[in-house]
Amino acid sequence: MKPFLLLTAALAGSGVAGARAQVGAMNQVDASENRNQMNRTAKAALTESNSVPQLYEGETDDVGPQSVIQPHERRKLFEAYADVQYFYTDNLLFKERRKLDTGVLASTIQAALAPTAYPFANGSLAPRLGYRHEWFDFGLDGKRIPFSPLKLSDLDFNAQTIFSDALWTRGNWSFGAGFEWTRLMDTDQYRQFYLESVPNWTARWTFPVCEKSALGVSYNGDYRFTRIDPQFLEFSTKDATDRTDHTLELTFTEVLCKHAVFQPYYRMQFTHFTAYPDGPRNDYLNSVGAGLYFMICPNFSVRTFVNYDILSSENPRVDDYRKFDAGGGIDISLRFLGA
Repeated sequence: MKPFLLLTAALAGSGVAGARAQVGAMNQVDASENRNQMNRTAKAALTESNSVPQLYEGETDDVGPQSVIQPHERRKLFEAYADVQYFYTDNLLFKERRKLDTGVLASTIQAALAPTAYPFANGSLAPRLGYRHEWFDFGLDGKRIPFSPLKLSDLDFNAQTIFSDALWTRGNWSFGAGFEWTRLMDTDQYRQFYLESVPNWTARWTFPVCEKSALGVSYNGDYRFTRIDPQFLEFSTKDATDRTDHTLELTFTEVLCKHAVFQPYYRMQFTHFTAYPDGPRNDYLNSVGAGLYFMICPNFSVRTFVNYDILSSENPRVDDYRKFDAGGGIDISLRFLGA
């Protein structure tokens, strides 16, 4: 059996401990992708436009936006992305008691067919089809698991994701839908212990506050069809971790200079487990945090971030918890042009 699941199941202390452990591992993946998404949003705020500034207020109402004449640019067709995050967490196992703090290294590579957005229905449509692989390594700071023969490195795991989505944008509004297939595996032998298929949808509205700042409001929803390793589930049902998430996120983006962005946020997520075998379960996760992003060049950026999470559950057999993370990351992105 995978030590990661053995340890977290032992600490959870209930008949559905294995299911909770696997959801906890998926929470690590979701948190990593949320930080990557915030990074992409911040970098987008630094993307330079070729529009000429208005000479006077209301000029574009008379003659429309003015642009510099430029040679025809080749359209993007593929993109590749690599990211490394290292951060401290004071609650690795998402527990209210017997917290385990350590350093976490989260590494990501991603490649996708992602053509430049093209005109569609009075807006622009940006489709993607790609693959993402993530590695999660624990205990690089030398910390060990107290009162256990296991090392923190025994908790290491990795995730494989195939994703497809499309985002339609018009003005300050964006709407999207997609599908993700993710499986979690141990790192030593790549044995699968969790699988999920996730249709998802999103809506976002951006309000420019001034020339260098904007407020963003977004809603993200999904339904997770899951399959967990049966050796960790004492109940006959195989869909114990099936659930739906609904997330409301508020972000404020401030461009400090042409190379730096500051972005605080607040996120509230409601999760309903549709077939939880240990009684009804609704979870409420509140997160607040901020990131400082530096774009060294168009293909390379660094960042530092901090976040604090509070989870409460209506199920008395599920632990509430508080969790603090702080760290930094670097990423490299490449775009490959088509005709």
